[in-house]
Amino acid sequence: MPANLTPQYHEAEEEYRKAKTSSEKLGALKKMLAIMPKHKGTEKLQADLKTKISKLSKAGPKKSAKKETDSLSHINKEGAGQVILIGKPNVGKSQIISGLTNANSPVTPYPFATRKPVIGMMPFEDVKIQLIDTPSITKIFTERYLFPLIREADLVLLVVDLSQEDVLEQAEEVTCILESESISFKNKNSEMFFKKALLIGNKNDSPESDTRLNILKELYSNDFISILSISALKATWGQFKKELFKKLEIIRVYTKQPGKPFEKGEPFIMKKGSNVQEVAIAVHKDFENLKFARLWDNENYSGQRVERGYVLKDKDILELHI
Repeated sequence: MPANLTPQYHEAEEEYRKAKTSSEKLGALKKMLAIMPKHKGTEKLQADLKTKISKLSKAGPKKSAKKETDSLSHINKEGAGQVILIGKPNVGKSQIISGLTNANSPVTPYPFATRKPVIGMMPFEDVKIQLIDTPSITKIFTERYLFPLIREADLVLLVVDLSQEDVLEQAEEVTCILESESISFKNKNSEMFFKKALLIGNKNDSPESDTRLNILKELYSNDFISILSISALKATWGQFKKELFKKLEIIRVYTKQPGKPFEKGEPFIMKKGSNVQEVAIAVHKDFENLKFARLWDNENYSGQRVERGYVLKDKDILELHI
């Protein structure tokens, strides 16, 4: 039986031939194995690839490769929060981040196109939120540096493809792999490392997507803080951005100088539930001895005095007095 290898396979094969490091060779081999048609005509080729992958894996990482992995396992946080996108191959993570940010994450019809984290900044009103696209998570192969990145992020987006019948298996495979690394979205009180996560159903413009989304909600509503559907292709981002900001559980607080009109500048980003004293210290250490503050908001306050322990809301304006 002929192998009938695809053009994408031959491109990956060319990557393998041009690869200069063991890490590059290993990545290309895994891509070749993932996108190869699985039938009797490719059985010998599959076995050969698995043998090469096994030999390269057992050879052990070189010092330079380990140093690169260490450098990838931490990304400095920028903006109002750090959100990491994870999922199986071809669910649309790269298309999401390319549509929401200025990042150029490769969008391809074949898996494992994203080899390293891709970082972009998503604008939302007057702040920006850091988004990180990541290599795919599969039983065949998952980059080790992904697990510390997931632990450090403020919020996780697990993306599944609503155009496929196996949406449940997609979510289950990824969550099982993470749980094997002691990362859980389900139980905050377990011995696992708990992370807040949203389940994102992409390609909601495909047939049967509503039915599949409802199944996800029925089975996973207790495991994720929110379950949403989007279409990265149609770029329906408005409500999606609002939900991301909301689930980060942060607020924006503005300050004004005493006796002067309010001039809107960059807000101070604080955790939801922060009080006047905590914002004052974030503004400057000298405000640790804060005497009082005046507050302007969208509801009841227009310059009245508030105590240091007063809990603030999103978009509150403070005038600090020492």
